[in-house]
Amino acid sequence: MKLRKFLVLGCLLIYGCSKLSNTSTVVSKQPSPIKKSYFVSVPLTKLSSTQCPCFNVEIGSKNLSMELDLGYRGAVTLSESHLEQVSDKTFLREKSIFGIQGREHLTKLYRIPKVTIGKMGFIEPILQESPNEFKREA
Repeated sequence: MKLRKFLVLGCLLIYGCSKLSNTSTVVSKQPSPIKKSYFVSVPLTKLSSTQCPCFNVEIGSKNLSMELDLGYRGAVTLSESHLEQVSDKTFLREKSIFGIQGREHLTKLYRIPKVTIGKMGFIEPILQESPNEFKREA
C-alpha cells in the first residue's frame, strides 16, 4: 500500500515538473542594448615603498602622486599633511576606523569638488583623512 502511494506521488511530481518546464515565456522582440566598455589608460608614475602602483591625481590645483588601494579605505585617502594642502574641502563628519591591531581611530571625511586621474574626472568624491597613528600601526 505504501509502495503504491509512493509511486502515485512520484508520477504526480514528475507530471507536474514536466508541465512547469513546458510553460513558455514571453520573449521580447526588441534587441537588448549593447553595453560598451570604456577603458582609460592611466600612466603609472612610480611604485611605492610597499611596491603598490602610484598615479598622478589632481585635487583642486594640487597634483599628487597617490597609491592605488585595491582594498577599501575610502574613495580618496590622504595623510594629514597632504590634507592640509587641499583648500577647497567641506567637512562632512568623523567616523571610526580600526587598525590591524584592533585599535579604534577617528578619521575625518570631507567633500571636495573634483578629482582628476588622467582623463577621468570624479565629481564631488569623499576625501578621507588617514590619521598618522593609523599609518604607524599598519
